Amino acid sequence: MNNLKQELAGVIDHTLLRPDATASDVRALCEEAIHHHFFSVCVHGGWTSLASAMLEGSNIQVCAVVGFPHGCMDSDVKRYETEAAVDNGASEIDVVLPAAD
Repeated sequence: MNNLKQELAGVIDHTLLRPDATASDVRALCEEAIHHHFFSVCVHGGWTSLASAMLEGSNIQVCAVVGFPHGCMDSDVKRYETEAAVDNGASEIDVVLPAAD
């Protein structure tokens, strides 16, 4: 059973996307991810630098959301948001697309 637990933890994206999240919340998220050996943490682009610094030296990836929550912004904005997140340490990007008509 313990092996199954480890396998499952290795595919979990530990996510914190609350608009009122604080630096302390992001630190706690990263500490939980390290403790449980999750695959990644997923945060808003503004938190990628902190998450990346907290997870340096671990195998845990930093994922940033782009176009969150509705995906309604112009694709140029999403491109800039993606570039900034990668520059700040994100190794994975989750892009939100607008709802189809």
